[in-house]
Amino acid sequence: MYKTKNKKGQALGAAVGTIVGVGLLLLIGILLFGRVDSTIDMSAVANENITDSRGIVSNTVVDGFELAAIGIIVLVAAVLIGIVFRAFR
Repeated sequence: MYKTKNKKGQALGAAVGTIVGVGLLLLIGILLFGRVDSTIDMSAVANENITDSRGIVSNTVVDGFELAAIGIIVLVAAVLIGIVFRAFR
């Protein structure tokens, strides 16, 4: 791995790596959830409580993925604010 004496560059590289890693994990999670959710056959279930519970769980997972995407945006904003503050020192 390339080593630099610039600690700010190392911190920025780590932040970018974290953002990319979390983004990839989020995309993989969304893909897996979508495939699993679409393969569940609920046509034979007559109980409405089970069908409603599945919908609640599905909506909660989707909300979690949306929150994770907002977390990535916040992380990018924090990195950009750090870069701007260091530029004016």
